[in-house]
Amino acid sequence: MLRTVKTKDEAELDPDSKQIVELWESMSPKPIQEIPLDEARNSGLLTADIAGPSRPLASITNMTITASDGCEIPIRIYRPTLEPAPVVLYAHGGGWTLLSIESCDVFLREMALEAGCTVVSVGYRLSPENPYPIPFNDCWDALAWVSNGNLGFTPERIAVSGDSAGGNLAAALAIKSRDLGDKIIDFQLLLYPACGTDLDTPSMKELGPDLRFRLSKGAMTFFWNNYLGGDIESRDPYAVPHAATTYQSVAPALVVIAGFDPLKDDGRMYAEKLAQDHVDTELLIATTLPHGFVFTLGAVPEARRVANIIFQKLRNALHSNMATN
Repeated sequence: MLRTVKTKDEAELDPDSKQIVELWESMSPKPIQEIPLDEARNSGLLTADIAGPSRPLASITNMTITASDGCEIPIRIYRPTLEPAPVVLYAHGGGWTLLSIESCDVFLREMALEAGCTVVSVGYRLSPENPYPIPFNDCWDALAWVSNGNLGFTPERIAVSGDSAGGNLAAALAIKSRDLGDKIIDFQLLLYPACGTDLDTPSMKELGPDLRFRLSKGAMTFFWNNYLGGDIESRDPYAVPHAATTYQSVAPALVVIAGFDPLKDDGRMYAEKLAQDHVDTELLIATTLPHGFVFTLGAVPEARRVANIIFQKLRNALHSNMATN
């Protein structure tokens, strides 16, 4: 059975978020797919004022690990304590095409501190230069690196997480871990994930045409084509988690969706599929917030309030019996 929690009963866009999305639209009024890639990758939309202050931790380490194909992959390790702690492997969003480990820095500092976990952020290689399976393999290699004790300890519990495209990568990692029977992953936290290529959902039809929300059908077609090398009909569940034939025995999940997100129905349907296959799943609906709200903690009090709810649920999962398979 799917447990569903709404953050608010209201159904209107949060006024602070409204200011942010309107600012973003004014700064970048063209659809994403019409913006030159270099320009889109350096848009400057995520400012320090919007993201919020960077809280200090016991340790923040930048390093590289060697992927299975020999390439060097940057990672950033956030430690709230120098003692061993549960680990969250995190993949950033950006349509597998944009952003980097810098984009989620403030949010992951908060996650490490509030959830009491070591966070490993993966700078996977971006598409279209590096289409699937390269970004997924980079994340899988980072997961193996963590689970093999390379942090200096073998984690008692490991979660995978990510936002948007990163939520896709995290969901796919959980499926592969289940398929291999290795039980590496104890929990998955999926933040407004892009898990399926169905771009005709009600939320996409309703919200996609609004340029404030930036994820139109055209934009998502662009992102999916970049990631899948044009094979948008792929049925590979590690690329398109909605394509899995069963989710039985994958790690317990917290799926977070936003009320003003064209991908809202994608995430909701994924949570429903998990629950239908008897995966312990909770769906948290941030009813008044848009896609990308975790990057607005400095400017949107409601985003910070919802983030704190997420962090507490993650803490409970990693520091209690809830995360056991």
